[in-house]
Amino acid sequence: MQGNNEKLFVKDSRFENIAEPAIDIGNYYDPRTQVTLDNLQFCNVPVSINFELLPGVITPVSRDSLRRKEDGPVYRIGYLSHGLHIDVEGAGEARRRFVTSSSHSAINAMDDLPGTDIPLTEQASDWVNILNLGAKGDGVTDDTKVFSDAIKKYRTIYVPQGRYCISETLVLHEKTCLIGLHPAQTMFVLKDSIRTFSDTTRPKAMLVAPEGGQNIVTGIGMDPGYNPGAVAIQWMSGEHSYLNDVHIPSRHSAVKGVGQYYGIWVTNGGGGVFKSSWLPNELARNGFFVNNTSTRGAVYLLSVEHHKNVEVQLDNTANWTFYALQTEEDAGSDQSFAASIDNCHHILFINQYCYRRALMPGPFISAFKMTNSDQIMISGMHSFSSGPFPYDNTIYIEDKKIVVPQSEFSQFTLR
Repeated sequence: MQGNNEKLFVKDSRFENIAEPAIDIGNYYDPRTQVTLDNLQFCNVPVSINFELLPGVITPVSRDSLRRKEDGPVYRIGYLSHGLHIDVEGAGEARRRFVTSSSHSAINAMDDLPGTDIPLTEQASDWVNILNLGAKGDGVTDDTKVFSDAIKKYRTIYVPQGRYCISETLVLHEKTCLIGLHPAQTMFVLKDSIRTFSDTTRPKAMLVAPEGGQNIVTGIGMDPGYNPGAVAIQWMSGEHSYLNDVHIPSRHSAVKGVGQYYGIWVTNGGGGVFKSSWLPNELARNGFFVNNTSTRGAVYLLSVEHHKNVEVQLDNTANWTFYALQTEEDAGSDQSFAASIDNCHHILFINQYCYRRALMPGPFISAFKMTNSDQIMISGMHSFSSGPFPYDNTIYIEDKKIVVPQSEFSQFTLR
């Protein structure tokens, strides 16, 4: 890969029998160049990494150091981070360096790669079609009882395309799986102004995954309607659970943050894998809220957009990783944080994108707000705007009164 402003993250990969450099990176001395490598193995690859220089660029390093030649035939790069590094330790100020930090070693043979963290569903022949059990999915009929009865009897329920109205919470059993194939066309729906979902002092979820569960929910959307106490999904399932391909649709309104409670709420020890979901439900207080858990969580390709005060909120949370989280602010969310992190530790963001649209009427203090937290790392940050008002800063550490103004960096660490 060559060119300007490259952002590369590679993890748990193998490179074999490559005569040329395995990884070729352009524009070495640019803070927008962000490279993170994690657990890479090489066999018969004489040059692992080659950094190119733009014509006329003067750097403080020699050209020889930009080409990484390896002595042994089999070796591992345990970790490498290249670019602008920003560190905050204790009560000290932010320290900024442009570096390439790495660890690598010779190995006798390449190890097997780690397995996937995504659990498998049962064979399709074992799925039960909810339509065959009497559900209508016509956007009018109340299908609550059909789903409740099915959850009591069956492990894996296939939900074909349709709008399935419910009027009460669906509580999954420990291993219940709900399988849909199109989250914009396969939805659980709350009609507007359902009394039991309207109490803002008692948030009530449409769908609940139980504590310690091994649930799988994939390819299903959630439409909470206009119900100020409604939570789309309350997820308390465990490390081996999976929530994938979820869509919570937008309900355009002049007043954001008052028509729903949360989008996805992970709480009480919840964790697992969360992947490929789009949450632009601006009526909710936030799109993705995680609190009171230290169970491992891995989030892949989550897009959270247009909420009034915060897109992603973490509170009393540990051991979570976000891969390619994307946030977006639109009209009415110009005072919104992309992420708020309170009382958290061991949280990692990889290739983070924070975007403000051109409709923003003014600036805002920062994309990320952090309070009373440590061991927070961001590997790869891109904060930008298509209009005149990007975030004033990328990170605001509230309890330390420290700001990080740089909108592009390879690594940030709060210890």
